[in-house]
Amino acid sequence: MNILVTGSDGFVAKNLIINLKNLKYKIIKFDRQNNFQQLEKKIIKSDIIFHLAGENRSNNDRNFFENNVNFSRKISEIIISKKLKKKIVFSSSIQVLNNKSSIYAKTKLLAEKELLKCTKKTNSKISIFRIPNIYGKWSKENYNSVF
Repeated sequence: MNILVTGSDGFVAKNLIINLKNLKYKIIKFDRQNNFQQLEKKIIKSDIIFHLAGENRSNNDRNFFENNVNFSRKISEIIISKKLKKKIVFSSSIQVLNNKSSIYAKTKLLAEKELLKCTKKTNSKISIFRIPNIYGKWSKENYNSVF
């Protein structure tokens, strides 16, 4: 089974990748160094997509829209245009429920909606995890984790 992990250099992704490799899955990584032609090829090759990429801290609101909403839209558009049926696991945030004024929460909710469009048009399946603060190996102290 081929598993695509977006945001593969991030804290959650690094931990997931180690565990998936231990289970002998083939991992396809996508991070900021890749381009969208590579993304399309990687999506086509994958069986499951763990969409963990996103912006959680920035001084520029545009980065939240680009890295949360537009990137999720791009994934959705590729799946729709290629008529693919995929399993998607998306890491959202509990903030979409209780912090609706933050740009982060707004863009994570919009990203969820982009991915849901894809599932309706292609019979793809999605699991959305609205994650609270987390802490573990490779997390950054006083960044986005909790003790």
